[in-house]
Amino acid sequence: MEAEAGDASPDSPAQAVLKKQVHLADAQLRLLRFQIFNEQAGGALRVLTGVAGVTVAAILAAMAWSAAHDRTVVFDAFAVPPELVERGVTGEVVASRFLDHIKAIHLASQGQRPDQTFRNNWTSEPTVAIPGAGVSIGDVRSVLRSWLGHEVHFGGEVIRTDQGYLVTARTEAAAARTVEGPAQNLDQSLKSVAEALYSQAEPYRYGSYLYQQGRVDEAAVVLEPLARRGPAEERPWAWSALAVIYSLQGDQRKSLAAAQSALREDPGFVLGHAFTANTAYYMGLSELELSSYRAAAKAGRSAGMTAEAFRQRRRSTEKSVAELTGDYSTALARIEAGLKEDGDSAFRASSAAVTAAELHDIGAARAWAGRSGEADDAARLGHAMNGDVHAVDYEIAAALDDWEGARASVQATIDASEPGGFWDDVRDIHLRPRLAVAMAHTGDIEGARAQLAASPADCYPCLIASGEVEALAGDHAQADAWFRKAIAQAPSIPRAYFVWGRAKLRRGDHNGAIALFEQAHRAGPRWADPLKVWGDALAQKGDLRGAAGRYSAAVDRAPRWGALRLARGRTLAALRRDDQARAEYETAARLGLSAVDAPKLRRFLNGA
Repeated sequence: MEAEAGDASPDSPAQAVLKKQVHLADAQLRLLRFQIFNEQAGGALRVLTGVAGVTVAAILAAMAWSAAHDRTVVFDAFAVPPELVERGVTGEVVASRFLDHIKAIHLASQGQRPDQTFRNNWTSEPTVAIPGAGVSIGDVRSVLRSWLGHEVHFGGEVIRTDQGYLVTARTEAAAARTVEGPAQNLDQSLKSVAEALYSQAEPYRYGSYLYQQGRVDEAAVVLEPLARRGPAEERPWAWSALAVIYSLQGDQRKSLAAAQSALREDPGFVLGHAFTANTAYYMGLSELELSSYRAAAKAGRSAGMTAEAFRQRRRSTEKSVAELTGDYSTALARIEAGLKEDGDSAFRASSAAVTAAELHDIGAARAWAGRSGEADDAARLGHAMNGDVHAVDYEIAAALDDWEGARASVQATIDASEPGGFWDDVRDIHLRPRLAVAMAHTGDIEGARAQLAASPADCYPCLIASGEVEALAGDHAQADAWFRKAIAQAPSIPRAYFVWGRAKLRRGDHNGAIALFEQAHRAGPRWADPLKVWGDALAQKGDLRGAAGRYSAAVDRAPRWGALRLARGRTLAALRRDDQARAEYETAARLGLSAVDAPKLRRFLNGA
């Protein structure tokens, strides 16, 4: 720098040195920048590498966790003889057909329990293992599942014999099973061996499958050991299923004992309460039926029960409680909710028809009956196997006092029923009492008594029918005795109080009738019938205002009852409320009326 200061020449040695120094500084600066960038890039790369490592570790951890909780089912290729391979029936094809049969059993056995509640859920991501080359993510997952998880493998072989093929299938969840069948029926042998394995590994689900297939006796054989000696969580389910099976086999006492066994295993088991009520229905034990349905309505969702199944069960239970207490509007609302949420069915439509008839809404009852697509009550007999006798034609005829039609309908239904077993209970508890009442109304007292001669002493519908028959026969003392027995049998149910009160009203005992209607109303406050006939009793006593009040209360509960509207109009006319009376008559004209009431209405409308 000193030399440069003393020599102004541009080509001096000092000037040259300074220029080179500037170039060197520039080069060093560029190198420094590159080093900084390189270090930053290296740092970023190390960060990215760390992130990638953590990500891979996380993915592997997630795959490991999934594998540890995995229940994938793998159907390995079966060993098959060369002759089958030549025809294209390879080991993979046989494994696929075996898987199809396992799936079919699963689908047929689906019900109120979700798949994950079963110890061996053999349809959880089922796959047929096909050998391949290379390594993929799927291969890694498979290795992890086999190492950490609960991957279930099925395999087996097909061996040629003189008689056909010997088919063996095996899995670690059950002992190997072997079935031999003719060569032309290999698929049936695969189905049989699939059933044999399923019956060992999941007896409850297999029993449900057999039940759905109509193989009820076989289902009982599978479920009985599970109910008595199976895992604790399976026993209530098995006993409940047996309650249904024993009932269909015609042994209602055994069915009731099975339902009670389910409750001993789990006192809060909703199906135990529901099936106790269902069996009580077939036995005519109406008080037990009502109390059991009320208990089911209070029970929570049982462990292992799907939310959908519980919702359907709760709705069905509420409908049954409503029917037993005369709250037919609520019962019909529950049926309509089922139609809306779960779809149309002949069972629901015919159930709605019966309920509408109990509400005396004849037009709606006929419409629902038409919607069911069933020609008559004999065609509806099969519904009894689902827990309810749908005597639609009988109830419509009875609501219109058409006792000849009611008698013909129920007689045809009895004639169409199968002999023995379950159908004996349906006839004796729910059909013969109806027939006896219809016969008594048509004057055949001895025939009516014969229908009830063999009735069980604890059958509530039978006791009421016996009382009604004797009341129509004019034997009031005997009628009262039957009605007392009915009330003692089921004091919480309003029907016996009502029918007895109606019988007392026919014989002119107004005060005795009214006292019974009051009791019926307390037991069934939403039932219109006691209020209507209570109004009749007050009108006959000359208490028109009291009668009008009872009729109005009944109209709130059964607004489309033609005979009720007619009676209310007649009372309003007597109270000089002519416009209101006219409105009631015009309403009645649009509703169902009996052959006796229809001409009365015409006279009232004509001012006679």
